[in-house]
Amino acid sequence: MAKKSARTRDFLKKEYHLPMPDNRVGKILSHRVKAPKFVRKSFAYFGESRRELKKVTWPSRRESWKLTFVVIVFAGFFGAITTLLDYVFENAVQRILL
Repeated sequence: MAKKSARTRDFLKKEYHLPMPDNRVGKILSHRVKAPKFVRKSFAYFGESRRELKKVTWPSRRESWKLTFVVIVFAGFFGAITTLLDYVFENAVQRILL
């Protein structure tokens, strides 16, 4: 493949517009329009998120139910402890102050 001359390279670097009134349509047709930065970043974010989610090892259905049960028991246990401590401290404060 032959090398391009300097004149050809300069010609290719310049931006040429189609000869149309006010040249607006020519500008649109002459180059690709870039999306706004926030749109490009949004697409990049969702693309990266999708790639990361493909790397995740998801638990089986059985394991998910076991873990859900453990969370419910854990929340119930600490809810009961909090209720008991609230009752004890409320009675202690009432006896001391009243």
